[in-house]
Amino acid sequence: MFVFQAVFNGNLITPNPTWVSYGPQAKLARNNHYWVPAYKDGQFNIDLVELEALLTKLEGQTNYLFLNYPSNPTGTTLNKAELTAIADICRKHGCYIVSDEIYCE
Repeated sequence: MFVFQAVFNGNLITPNPTWVSYGPQAKLARNNHYWVPAYKDGQFNIDLVELEALLTKLEGQTNYLFLNYPSNPTGTTLNKAELTAIADICRKHGCYIVSDEIYCE
């Protein structure tokens, strides 16, 4: 994931919480890092309103959203409807989604 960030310059967007090294890796790669709230009432779920607002603010820039599967540190997986909603917003704004599936097994 670090190598990706080093060669693919742009804004990194991650859910909060997420794996601890993504933000520091972005800094080392000289990329901006933005958080999107993703934990409310004891449940992991990306705040779609906040994601849309952030991507609107960053319009015209290269953006990529890191999602890890299952979510680290929560161990949660998103269902098809949740992933579709995230994909629809990202597609609308030209935001790349990068899937880190290191924990899928």
